[in-house]
Amino acid sequence: MKHYYSLLTCALSLLLWWGVASLSAQTTINVAEPGTLQKKLSETTDLSSLVIRGSLNADDFGALRSTAGITMLDLSEVKIVAGGSYVGNPNMSERIETVPGTMPGYFLFAGKLAESLTTITLPSSVTRLGIRCLQNGVKLTEINLPSELTYLGEMAFGYCESLTAIELPESIDTLAGATFEGCKALESVELPESVVSMGGSVFSGCETLSEVTLPPTLREIPFATFKGCTSLEELDMPKFLKKIGAFAFEGCTSLSEIQLPQLMRTIEHDAFTGCEALAKVSIASVALETIGDRAFKGCVALKEIMIPAGVTKI
Repeated sequence: MKHYYSLLTCALSLLLWWGVASLSAQTTINVAEPGTLQKKLSETTDLSSLVIRGSLNADDFGALRSTAGITMLDLSEVKIVAGGSYVGNPNMSERIETVPGTMPGYFLFAGKLAESLTTITLPSSVTRLGIRCLQNGVKLTEINLPSELTYLGEMAFGYCESLTAIELPESIDTLAGATFEGCKALESVELPESVVSMGGSVFSGCETLSEVTLPPTLREIPFATFKGCTSLEELDMPKFLKKIGAFAFEGCTSLSEIQLPQLMRTIEHDAFTGCEALAKVSIASVALETIGDRAFKGCVALKEIMIPAGVTKI
């Protein structure tokens, strides 16, 4: 029995040591004056697991995106303030400036940070993500979003090719478009009921995506929303859905069945083009008026479809 307790004590000591070692391995940088992060980064030897606190402007974000070797970045206690600028896209001359409450655009679009970063926690004070904010974060596997986030800018997570899942806060109401385009490892996403507006191509090219929950109040599945989502086998259409945009499900080669809700009015051209496994289409809507050209082109498994009497254009 004494031997057992000795082993248990040893194991607990090792766990405690490991926890303390993990905490001590984190490097914390406090930024009292915006625009001074570059100097502090240059004076720090171990940046692999980095916590930053204080006020940051665009100069600071520019310095951060150019820093190599960071794998874990915690910005939860950062306050974003106006001032400074950095070049967002190296191929263009436009400079990015910071706006309080908004995570700046093109943050991971280019630079050494994107080459190593696997985990990021965004500032808790942020309510909006700027255009292409985390695009090209090719090694990101974990993104922790603030609880009050309302707006995801265009291509906010575009081509985060290692991201398999993400939890979206209940506060989000707008996805500007192409939010997850090219996230080829993304397997599942649940859009909160708070989402009322969604741009096109939100999940375009998410070839591993197999499980999606759409909010019941969503009125439209826009242009190319699920284009090329080759692992998507089924999808519960929102109860109040009225429109499916052009190319919305193009190339969803595993999609086998769809049920269109009662309020559906429009299916635009090429909406289901190339859905080779689609064998059953159930149309509950008596309000359906338009089915666009080539809406079901290439749906080789689809043998028949009942068109409601109210359809005036095919």
